[in-house]
Amino acid sequence: MYRHLIAATLGLALAISTVAVEPARADHGRITRAVAGVAAAALIGAAIVSANREKHGPYVQPIPHGPGPVEAGKPLPSRCLKDYPVAGGEKRLVGRGCLVKYYPHVNQLPNSCEFNFRENGHPRIGYEPACLRNHGYSIG
Repeated sequence: MYRHLIAATLGLALAISTVAVEPARADHGRITRAVAGVAAAALIGAAIVSANREKHGPYVQPIPHGPGPVEAGKPLPSRCLKDYPVAGGEKRLVGRGCLVKYYPHVNQLPNSCEFNFRENGHPRIGYEPACLRNHGYSIG
């Protein structure tokens, strides 16, 4: 919207600046040149807008990859939501080991929700419930 306004204003300013240099006269040659200047400025502005439109292309709706929370079928099992010991206390997480047993789409869960920790010296993975909810998953 603003690009069109700026292009039109620039074209008009260029056309007026060429006409306003000398005192106004009513001969047809100058009027014809002024109209041609305005038309040229409008064409240049339209070409700039068209080039910008081609450069960026139309908006394309993103396509989801793999089964998402709705396609996965059922909510995450609530039995997998437990408090796990982490450094300095406990943290409520959805355990990956439990999910492997009771949730068939565990590999489709977002990696950004993973929480790595150690339990009895062994590396473990859990998922933060708030992050999962933000990605559309529910815990049933």
